[in-house]
Amino acid sequence: KRCVAALDALRVRLLEATSEQRQKALDEEFFQKVEEGHGYIKEIQRTLKQMAADNQAFSLSKPDASEAKIREALHLSLTRKVKETVLELQKVERQCSADRKDKAARQFRRVIPEASESEIQGLVDGGATAASMMKMKMAGVHVSVQEELDKVQARHTAVHRLEK
Repeated sequence: KRCVAALDALRVRLLEATSEQRQKALDEEFFQKVEEGHGYIKEIQRTLKQMAADNQAFSLSKPDASEAKIREALHLSLTRKVKETVLELQKVERQCSADRKDKAARQFRRVIPEASESEIQGLVDGGATAASMMKMKMAGVHVSVQEELDKVQARHTAVHRLEK
């Protein structure tokens, strides 16, 4: 449960990240926490399997004992709680993924306002970042500015030749 709460808090911090470096650091921390959570779950599932085997062995040795029923009820209760925790973990992971895609789409809309929704979705699905698109856009502007400067310089040179 603590791991799920920590992941949810990280998800919120990821949404608030303003720099690419901060985003990457939080992404790494998020994925480490997810792996940690999956590790806990696997360990708990192994323990529950062992508990089920122990319960079955106990039930066979003492079939009428009330302790066997208590053990079984405890096992079912713990199994239910683990399933709930797994669902919560998956929910946070899905929410984080959706939040990431929404944030990327918002950033693309700011950088490329003329892009259609399908183009933006393609960029988001392709893993492009708004920062990389901005650099490409700026490079394109730089190229067009350079071309215009070359044209002006060529005209200026032509005018000087005509004046001589």
